[in-house]
Amino acid sequence: MIPVKEIRVELEKNAANGALKDAFKFIKKHPILTAATIGGIAIIPPVVGGIAKSMLPTYHILNEENKRGIMNDQTMILRQIEKSVNAPKDKPVAQVQNPYTVLKTQPLA
Repeated sequence: MIPVKEIRVELEKNAANGALKDAFKFIKKHPILTAATIGGIAIIPPVVGGIAKSMLPTYHILNEENKRGIMNDQTMILRQIEKSVNAPKDKPVAQVQNPYTVLKTQPLA
């Protein structure tokens, strides 16, 4: 009786040898494509990393500008609320908003 372990080992050897033979045949037929593929695999990650590092500060600058604009709008709204609360009650407060100005954050009420 043939042990199962020996059959498995022989099948793995044959599969590995066949795969290696096919790989070497491909490399022999297409050396430039193989070299380009290996070079691309080696070069692409650092290039993508460099691009990401160069874009990251720009993203942070734009994000901070957006935050600053929103905070300025919120501060302006809070000042208007404070003025209306502290204003005398007998005289109504009339503020005319410029119709051509649109706030980044719209007032709640």
